[in-house]
Amino acid sequence: MAKPATVFRVWTILLSTVFGVLLFTNILDKYGFWRSLFFTAIGISFIWMMYFALGKLIDWVVSEELKRMNKKGHSLKCDPQIKSLNDNKK
Repeated sequence: MAKPATVFRVWTILLSTVFGVLLFTNILDKYGFWRSLFFTAIGISFIWMMYFALGKLIDWVVSEELKRMNKKGHSLKCDPQIKSLNDNKK
């Protein structure tokens, strides 16, 4: 099974490729090659900045939740049934 980080990275690559092709071809006649390439690069950079910003935000929220659970005394140990399922996969 693929890791979520890999799936999100592949999704972002596909999204930025489709966005780049569509944007570049639509503005090429109006702005010329170099300006169109510049605007496309800015748009793709924005997509990747959002990807990294949302990733950091999610990491921060999860770490805060884990800290909160740890302070309350919740055990973060795995359920025995789940552990036995994971042992059987090896």
